Amino acid sequence: MDDGGGRVRYNGPALEVPIAALRPTTDPTEPVPGPRNAVERWFAARLKDERDLIFVRNAAELSLKMGTMAVLYITHVLPLWTVVLWWPWMMARYQGRFTLMLHATSHRLPFKRKHAWMNHYLPWVLGPLFGHTPDSFYVHHLGMHHPENNEEEDLSSTIAYQRDKFSHFLHYWARFFFTGYVHLYRYLVHRKRSKLATRFLRGELAWIGVVAFGLWWDWSATVAVLVGPMLLIRFFMMTGNWAQHSFVDVDDPGNAYRNSTNLINARYNHLCYNDGYHIVHHLKPSLHYTEMATWFHDRAET
Repeated sequence: MDDGGGRVRYNGPALEVPIAALRPTTDPTEPVPGPRNAVERWFAARLKDERDLIFVRNAAELSLKMGTMAVLYITHVLPLWTVVLWWPWMMARYQGRFTLMLHATSHRLPFKRKHAWMNHYLPWVLGPLFGHTPDSFYVHHLGMHHPENNEEEDLSSTIAYQRDKFSHFLHYWARFFFTGYVHLYRYLVHRKRSKLATRFLRGELAWIGVVAFGLWWDWSATVAVLVGPMLLIRFFMMTGNWAQHSFVDVDDPGNAYRNSTNLINARYNHLCYNDGYHIVHHLKPSLHYTEMATWFHDRAET
């Protein structure tokens, strides 16, 4: 119920789920098979953890598909109006796989130090085709969201909102979309995280520069390939964060067991690298996604 300040509290009886009801997991617990050819062996030798070969495979698939679509719009084989078909398909079919791959590889950089340049491919090359400005996800998520843990200093905190009201969500999204990245830069400067602030500013300015040139050179292709996906992802990212932190206990907002959710035995976990285990993720941010389901079931009593 609303406590009078626009914040929602649950006043019903304590809810307990019998441990037996948490049936053996159907979520991913095993890594994908090892290298299948010479190219995959080359990449595997440069990975810190061979289990991350799945990200190499998915990045290759998504690069081919998104790159092909970008070329079709740049060459005007596809007219601009077709985005009404392409954008919903892209968001539904590929966006989750990419964004949660970006999430996983931000927490656990996949490539070894001497091959660190390869870690920039997802945020700087493929990411913009999905609407992510370079390095903004990393800086926002690891530089601000996790340290603040959805409490009041977290710029994406849901605490101040009544989380069963759509109008409150719209305010939450608009605040992030129109002023959020200015607030993020100010936050980083205030916290004296100058390297992250520089990294964030460099990525934003690079994206703005490319888009400005693109709009001058070919505005329709630039809207189709870069601008439209950016507008969409900044809506859906806030939708995801809102959902994962809708049930935060306002009396104990920093408690990871009481400010997030776990989705178990869900198809979503197969598509998005066990992202449903969000409580587990906040407790163990660098845990490999194939270990999350087992880690949860080993501690189901807790």
